[in-house]
Amino acid sequence: NPSLLLLSGRSTATAGDDIHGWFAPTGSGGWFERLQQEGHWRGRLGLHHAGGALVDVAVTASPVQAEDGERIGYCLVVRDLTEEMRDEERRMRDQRLASLGHLAAGVAHEFNNLMAVIQGYAELMERQPGNAELLRRSLPAILRSTERGKSLVGELAALGMPSRRSLERVDLAELIMECCQRHMELVKKRGIQPSLDLKPAIVRGDRVRLMTVLENLITNALDALGNT
Repeated sequence: NPSLLLLSGRSTATAGDDIHGWFAPTGSGGWFERLQQEGHWRGRLGLHHAGGALVDVAVTASPVQAEDGERIGYCLVVRDLTEEMRDEERRMRDQRLASLGHLAAGVAHEFNNLMAVIQGYAELMERQPGNAELLRRSLPAILRSTERGKSLVGELAALGMPSRRSLERVDLAELIMECCQRHMELVKKRGIQPSLDLKPAIVRGDRVRLMTVLENLITNALDALGNT
């Protein structure tokens, strides 16, 4: 077949060879044995090019029978997957870029959340510069926000390095309380009187990511309320 010879980089001198050895059983070990047993086979293989490269191909194999029904060989339909593989690589690259875009948007959103907390407490202290009780409540929230910002920067720095997420025992009630305390003054500023009745709820999870989810939920809820 001229097309197969061109695809494999071989000459017509090899046309009569047993082409079983032309194919690499990558991902489909024992494909020829299965073909002999079942009579049909379909899948993806690597075609050894005469120049040394391995070409991804899709193969459909069917039996060739004599008039008396005896199987005398096989007919292979080989399809070059090079362009499809390139398209798949481009699609995956586009998906990675889209994911990075979503990540950047999420990071910007969370940094805005942290800045809103710091700015909110700073404005309250500016209006009441001599209020020692307000200062006592505000400083821990500001410090927690800066620590969260530092942690977020660390997460971004670690993106390019393969690492395992550390799962630990996390008390969701404690996490919710900490997150709510961070936003308490801003919540009260909106005229909301929060009431929390929490019981310990221990889970295994990533504390930083769980805190991020809670931060976003609270901030989005406050944004939805507007200035009312």
